Amino acid sequence: MTRSYRILVTFIIIYMGILMHTIYAQNSQNTTLLGRFPFGDCRAVDVVGTLAYLNSGIYLRIVDFSDSAHPVELGRTVLPFPASEIAVNGSFAYVIQDDIDGFLIIDVSDPTNPAQTGFLNSVSSGSEMAVSDSLVYVADDEDGLQIINVSDPSNPTETGFFDTGGTASDVAISGSLAYVADGAEGLRIIDISDPANLTEIGFLDTEQYTHTLAVSDSLACIVDWSDSLRIVDVSNPGNPMELGTAELPEFVIDLVISGRFTYVADGFGGLRIVDINDP
Repeated sequence: MTRSYRILVTFIIIYMGILMHTIYAQNSQNTTLLGRFPFGDCRAVDVVGTLAYLNSGIYLRIVDFSDSAHPVELGRTVLPFPASEIAVNGSFAYVIQDDIDGFLIIDVSDPTNPAQTGFLNSVSSGSEMAVSDSLVYVADDEDGLQIINVSDPSNPTETGFFDTGGTASDVAISGSLAYVADGAEGLRIIDISDPANLTEIGFLDTEQYTHTLAVSDSLACIVDWSDSLRIVDVSNPGNPMELGTAELPEFVIDLVISGRFTYVADGFGGLRIVDINDP
């Protein structure tokens, strides 16, 4: 299951359960609430197969939603602080803490008994991340883009860093490129083929504070504080070009591209589905 599909399932299963809105897809059939897991304040979630890994209060919970109408908790572990971001890859969950700096690695090979196995304190609270193989890419706010090597889960180490110049708020990885939503500095495109020698190859000035993005093939969807969804052609990473925009009514929390649609977690506006087939 691709990460895009995992995030899409996350939106439908989790965000709909939390927000409890009647949600409409523009020019599409109404979506349907399948189920919800009503334990605590969920700030972060990732999905692999039929398992959801979510933060609830001070817990990392692993929930089986193979029966989506009746999700079941399989196991949980106490976190030092609530999580702002969770990403699962293989047998490990990577957790960025909220309210305090720190990057945790949780062994989830046994879903009934998750256990912390590694820690790194150089990651700012509230950061976003993307995982590719044994590397974790962290959009580390004013500290730019950080790369963490997790090949030894008990001893994660920083292996690369790039000062983006702004406030790195979100990151997406596609091939050998990292796309960074860099606050007032717009969209940054960085060559990560050599983690020890990161190089910026492209830039787009959005003229707004860019905070969230998703990338699929040659398109990037980015969101700024004007609550505009901007569709950007990145087929030439050295010269990204804006193709079109869509106005959204609320502050966007997250988004994912799947096929011709962008699925947007639109804060109190619920889940919104935007057709980007004709940008």
